[in-house]
Amino acid sequence: MPGDIPGPEFGIFGTSEFVNRANVVTQLFYHDQFAGNDQYWGPKPFLRDATGTPSPSMAPFLADASNAEALVSRVDRLLLHGTMTPDARKTVVNAVNKIPSTQALMRARLAFNLVLVSIDYQVQK
Repeated sequence: MPGDIPGPEFGIFGTSEFVNRANVVTQLFYHDQFAGNDQYWGPKPFLRDATGTPSPSMAPFLADASNAEALVSRVDRLLLHGTMTPDARKTVVNAVNKIPSTQALMRARLAFNLVLVSIDYQVQK
């Protein structure tokens, strides 16, 4: 039974840590869309010449964003070295396809977000 298989990595990576990491990744990709997030991501007044933490640029991935399969394949190669499971790929592609193809930035952000919070990315095999 799956519950009987020991998973020592989950001794340090429990449910609360998963949620914390998922929240940080989500905020990193989308904080520019929400007012009030400058307190976390904006420049710190106590650091000289601080610029804050901008959301990562998705510019290199926008050309692939209209084709969910191509986008997810590229993210898979970049972040998982091509090891994404077929079920995970299907889930990410389906999620990306729910966003209109005209919204390239949102599609790219979602693909990265879902892969970065996936267990395939979080737990080293």
